[in-house]
Amino acid sequence: MPAELRVGAVFGGDTAKHLHRSLWEIARTIRLMPAKYLCWPAGSESIFAIHALRQTAAPSTLVIDEPFLWSFGELRVPLQIWQALTRYNVWVEPVLVSEWVRLIEAYAARRLPDIRQRTHALLAWADPERDTRIARAAVARMREAGKPVYCVWSGQRLRNDYDVDHCFPFAAWPCGDAWNLMPASKKINNEKSNRLVTQGALERASDCITTWWSDAFLSADDDASKRFFLEAGQSLPMLSGSAQASDIIDAMKVHRIRLAKDQGLLPWEPKRMPPPAPAAPADRQQTRRALDPTYLN
Repeated sequence: MPAELRVGAVFGGDTAKHLHRSLWEIARTIRLMPAKYLCWPAGSESIFAIHALRQTAAPSTLVIDEPFLWSFGELRVPLQIWQALTRYNVWVEPVLVSEWVRLIEAYAARRLPDIRQRTHALLAWADPERDTRIARAAVARMREAGKPVYCVWSGQRLRNDYDVDHCFPFAAWPCGDAWNLMPASKKINNEKSNRLVTQGALERASDCITTWWSDAFLSADDDASKRFFLEAGQSLPMLSGSAQASDIIDAMKVHRIRLAKDQGLLPWEPKRMPPPAPAAPADRQQTRRALDPTYLN
């Protein structure tokens, strides 16, 4: 079974050793091949800037976290290319795969007659799977401890029948991090579907969301809390190593603006909202208005 290389994953023994070596070989190949030979038209300047580091020794326990990822060095992608790949990936990815297949077939077709089929199989993209087990396990723990669980969007107490909602739609942005998984009533989740929660709805639900995070993940154990903030720091903008739950809410609001702009998702707001959160300080309100003209409209 392939290893799941998500932020916060932990590996030990031979798996850690082989994974460490494989990732260093991948980084080396990127540095010596595509990053070296891909240049701007009519020039010899490389498109991708590389800052390589010396290979580190394989750890006995390998944690996919920020220091580990930085240990491989840096590859800088020009902003215009990053934006194009983000917005047009549904067309770009098949073209890149087809070109790789063509090149590999040109190199090895004589030795391996079935190379085209084999290459297509190896380059097939594995679609991310929806996995809400971590949230469902948290709900089970809370109920065993006698704590109620509420729909973050309506404030309704959830009984046996509930859904786990991806705050930012999985279909548009496949993220199964704990911070993105919210308990919701089945009716609310079906109504929301693949639409994007509005800025105002996210603001009004912030107290319910942070309470859910605290009960479900942050008070479970130190490892769960560390992984929660680690995942958020890698997925969301503007978060530092000392981030709090309220900082994640603010980062989600910024990321929501990006998703709305890049994905063109339909907005959604629940008909029944939880009690409004306390007003933010004036300076934070001004920052939010600058980031999103629709804030509080």
